[in-house]
Amino acid sequence: EKLGEMSYTNKNFDEHMRQFTVEKDKKTLLATLLELEDLLYYAIFARDKDSMDNLEKILIGILGHRYPEVREKAVIYLNILYDGVDWQLRGPYKGKVSTVGSEFKLDYLIESDKSDEHIAFLINAYSFDGNGED
Repeated sequence: EKLGEMSYTNKNFDEHMRQFTVEKDKKTLLATLLELEDLLYYAIFARDKDSMDNLEKILIGILGHRYPEVREKAVIYLNILYDGVDWQLRGPYKGKVSTVGSEFKLDYLIESDKSDEHIAFLINAYSFDGNGED
């Protein structure tokens, strides 16, 4: 399949917006979301800005859909679009919080696909000097 055939155009956006507005069959809508997922991978991989912009529009448009499954997928796909990584499809990130004075030990099992070449682990702590000022 040629890369140009994978582009997500304004015409595709209009067709999908009409479908998500009118279609009542949940299975049909979930199948359409799987098509959008494939297009999302293409757009990120090919760095196709026009496709990413149109995908963002449709995903934002269905954030208020009547079916919770559609809304949940839209949130996940938007996160993938904004972050450029697909780990959100495997499940939510489980954060850990530590308090001042407690031992800080990281013991975290990271499950990945064989195709994952790079894994990022973010540790973030805001600095403070104890006087309540930033």
